[in-house]
Amino acid sequence: MMNMKNLLTVLCIFASLFTFSQTKSVKKIPAKKIPKTPIQKRASVNKPNPDLVVINKDLPVLIPKKKGDQFGYVNQNGKFIIQPEYHIAVFFMKIAIF
Repeated sequence: MMNMKNLLTVLCIFASLFTFSQTKSVKKIPAKKIPKTPIQKRASVNKPNPDLVVINKDLPVLIPKKKGDQFGYVNQNGKFIIQPEYHIAVFFMKIAIF
């Protein structure tokens, strides 16, 4: 009985490998030869966005809103901060990691 289980296990693994194995090798696309230009680093200055003023602390700063068939995000005044370009939008959440 134990040999049958081992044989069945080996056959299942072989069938899975055969079924889900890749038939063609992936071709590498050659990288384009673009001249490298140095990137200048600027001092990062966090400028507060004047459109994200908190009026009511019980409401989130950005609120998802549907316009036509797409979703965007408005501030608490109703002004679009992120223009509607998404199929779905949800509230932002802060996740606490302990």
